[in-house]
Amino acid sequence: MNARRNRTLFVLVMSAVLLGLSSCFDQPGQVAEENQYPDREPQFPGGPDQLADYLERQMNILSEAHPAGEVKVAFTVNTLGRLDDVRVVDGLSERLNEEAIRLISIMPIWEPGAVEGAAVPMEVVLTVPFRENVVPEGSVFKVVEQMPQFPGGNNQLYKYLAGNFHAPENLEDMGVKGRIYVQFVVTKEGKVSQVEVLRGIDHPEILGGSYGTLDQEAVRVVRSMPLWTPGYQRGEPVNTNLIVPFTISSESKK
Repeated sequence: MNARRNRTLFVLVMSAVLLGLSSCFDQPGQVAEENQYPDREPQFPGGPDQLADYLERQMNILSEAHPAGEVKVAFTVNTLGRLDDVRVVDGLSERLNEEAIRLISIMPIWEPGAVEGAAVPMEVVLTVPFRENVVPEGSVFKVVEQMPQFPGGNNQLYKYLAGNFHAPENLEDMGVKGRIYVQFVVTKEGKVSQVEVLRGIDHPEILGGSYGTLDQEAVRVVRSMPLWTPGYQRGEPVNTNLIVPFTISSESKK
């Protein structure tokens, strides 16, 4: 069996395993040989951590409520690292499926997989996780008798913001400084909802290999907050609007 045939068969077997269709290759003569395993599997630029950052920063927050869940998207990384044949293989709602497809379709060039030192097209199935999105029911208050509280109070809140905000170390050299103001709602259940940037300092590609902006990073941090103690008005928990600032300076660390 020549090298070209080996590579083609590898792609088929790789696709079958990832899609749970390995039973299609149970017939004699359709088992991959040892030299058909890849020298290198396809990889997002920077590896899995950068891929996770990319998905979280680039994800659009949908207007409708939806539970947490996952959408599995299959695609082929061709020999040039471009993504072809992007499709949902295990989805959720139509809007979430569309958002998962959008996230994959706008990805940067991947490092292609290789067999015997040569780039070959390989299929990948990627799980795109979605956080729960809560749309508050009822009125949203700006000021209430008892304001919402982050676990441990304001000091812990600002420690959380500073400790989880990731930015390059050379911001001062890049001439980047200022404040990002992020608005959000703490629902009457204590969940963080409707996160948006009120005023930012959006510098495209400022996060370099992380494929995001400082504004997107601020939104990511706020969306990842734990449950709050909700605000109270007349003894009842209510939805409350809050704003938090992120100070961007040379002390912001990646």
